[in-house]
Amino acid sequence: MASLGLANADQHHTRAEDVLKDAETAMFRAKRTGGGCVEVYESTMAQQSVETLSLETDMRRALERQQMEVLFQPIVNFRSNSVAGFEALLRWRHPVHGLLSPDQFVPMAEETDLIVSLGRFVLSMASQQLAHWHRVFPVSPPLFVSVNVSSRQLKRRDFADDIREVLRESNLMPGTLKLEVTESLIMEDPYLAERLLSDVKAIGAGIVLDDFGTGFASMSNLQRYPFDTIKV
Repeated sequence: MASLGLANADQHHTRAEDVLKDAETAMFRAKRTGGGCVEVYESTMAQQSVETLSLETDMRRALERQQMEVLFQPIVNFRSNSVAGFEALLRWRHPVHGLLSPDQFVPMAEETDLIVSLGRFVLSMASQQLAHWHRVFPVSPPLFVSVNVSSRQLKRRDFADDIREVLRESNLMPGTLKLEVTESLIMEDPYLAERLLSDVKAIGAGIVLDDFGTGFASMSNLQRYPFDTIKV
């Protein structure tokens, strides 16, 4: 989806470059709000842009300093009243702002290569923890872990290689590492999504559709995709 930033030329602009810079700032705001929209530059955006740059720098350091954490939310089977698996949840333990949830930093990370590094980190941590649980709790069916995947991650050419490497290193049972994708991601490019998800499924990962019913996908359309689970 295209994002557009607009800026009005006024007495505060002495060069054409200044107008373009403000328009670019507005464009990045449009992207952070979900894309596919138009934002008009406001003076408050300049300060927010500085704060965003600072947050991006902090995020790069956080990965190096192991300030990122992966928490695991249990998924319970009501029939057996037992834990069936977990959802991996990324958190950032910021030294100044405290514990930050993904909605506070992931949208910005998706605009840069940071989302790739964050995605690999979560996949690695989740698969290592799941492998440990399989050794300690050898239940049947085996425990699983679901990991959210962004559009930018899925569309990378080396994403399937990342999944293959994670599964090889952790020696997980097929289907126990599940990748969660949203309905909106699927509808961005249904044909590309079908090919990419089929490739990942063939490697040995499970596929989960999250937020079904919030977009335009229909049950008949879903039959073409290799989903193991649909979350309504």
